This record gives sequence, structure tokens and C-alpha cells, in this order.
Amino acid sequence: MSIFFDFPLNYGSGRSQYREVSDNDYTTFTSQTSMLLHIDTAGNGSADARDFTDIFIKATGVESYTAALTDPDPSTLILSDRTLPETVTNDSGDEVSITDLDGYQNDLHSLWTDESTAKPKAKSVTLTFTGTSPKIYEVMVLDRLLTLNADGGFSRIEYDSLDLGTVEPDLRKRLSYVPPINAERDKWLVNLTLLSRRTTTGRDTLADQLISLIRRYKNFVFAPEYRRYPERVFPALWPNPETQIRYLSRWKGGGRRVQFSVREA
Repeated sequence: MSIFFDFPLNYGSGRSQYREVSDNDYTTFTSQTSMLLHIDTAGNGSADARDFTDIFIKATGVESYTAALTDPDPSTLILSDRTLPETVTNDSGDEVSITDLDGYQNDLHSLWTDESTAKPKAKSVTLTFTGTSPKIYEVMVLDRLLTLNADGGFSRIEYDSLDLGTVEPDLRKRLSYVPPINAERDKWLVNLTLLSRRTTTGRDTLADQLISLIRRYKNFVFAPEYRRYPERVFPALWPNPETQIRYLSRWKGGGRRVQFSVREA
């Protein structure tokens, strides 16, 4: 399952005093166990509430957390304590630890499980963490835009790990590695192909939805395969100016193939 989200609702100046958890930098963190995150339209907790569906945290030492809302309609969502699971199950039936090889816990928690209902809304979210010396590296309050399941989505998901440093020769032509500015960590580049076939309405709607998303959202969050790679949930953008859209065959009713790339921001 691949999921596209809007850009994190808690990112941006003034939305949180905890900049360490909204910078996509895994070297910065906060040990604060309670934090107030503004997700309203103005970013200060006083304007219109916005829809949200999921919360992603990257942390160490967290056992559970609670979420309290500043919400004009509290009945839209009944929140329960979130206990971080040890594993998730991928589409191959394998149990995958949410703790990656670097020791970070990666928890994507969906609060909107019934898509036939309205999304929850809030002006602000207060998260309170419990555990053993918890450290919070990233928090993203997210609004789900498009979900593509394994049985009706991508035929290709290929990952490239991008080292942002360079290899340069000196005067004697000896090569040396030059690290990136601020020791920026490696980022992900994902190359994807979506196969979208015609439905009973006569349109291959998956392709239409994806193309609309690409045109409308230039900054977003991507979880290409959370239950296979829990750590690969990241702010992203489209690195290429063009998206290839091709018919699957000479019979146009067979659907379309959409090829594109997503790069971690």
C-alpha cells in the first residue's frame, strides 16, 4: 500500500515551538514529553480547523502517547491512547519491526479508518508521550490524499539512496569524499509505474486521481510501503518536470501507464 499525504499540517513557522520535530533532520530531537502543535489554517491555533487523518512519529524510548484536540466539534473523533506496536505485517505476511536499524521507532497511526465518514478536524493537537527517556525526532500530523493498494496500483517501485555529498579530485587527481553542507543525510528517490485500467464508468480513474495530485500538490508526504519499510515516510516533491502517461496497448480501453518519480525533500 502506497499513501500520499498533504504536506505536514504542523510544519512551518509558528505552528510548533519544537522545531526539532518538524525539520526532517534525524540528528535533532526534543525530550519534551508534551507538545502543542497548531494545524489550523493560520498556524497559531486561532483560525479554521483543518482535516487530518494520520499521525507519524519517529522516536526512541516511546511506549505510548495520547492526543488531545482543540476542535470545534469534539464529537468528530474519539481518541484513545496509542500504544506503539512492535511490528507491522506487510503484504507478504511478514512481521516487520517498526524500529529500524538506526534504532528509531517509526509509527504511522491512522485516525480515520472509515473513509465513508467525514475526516476529523482540529485547530491544534497536543501530544503527550510516555516511555523510558523518550526522544522525539519527527512528528507529522497528516491529511491523507490518495491510497493505492497493492492489487490495483503500482507495477514498479524502485528505490535509489542518494548521497548528497560529492567525490572530487585534488591537484594530484586523487579522489576524496566531500560531505554535504550541514552533513545532510542520504535521501530517497523512488521511481514508480502505475498501471490504471478502465472501470465500469469508462475511465481509468486511478490515473486521473494520480495526475490530479501531481498537478495540485508540489510538496507532500509519501509513504511508499510503510508496512514493508516503516522508516520510509518522508516529506517529498516531484523531481522531474514531466510525467509519462502512455496507453497500455493499441486498444485504448485497456488503460494507461503512468511513470513518475518521487524524491525525499
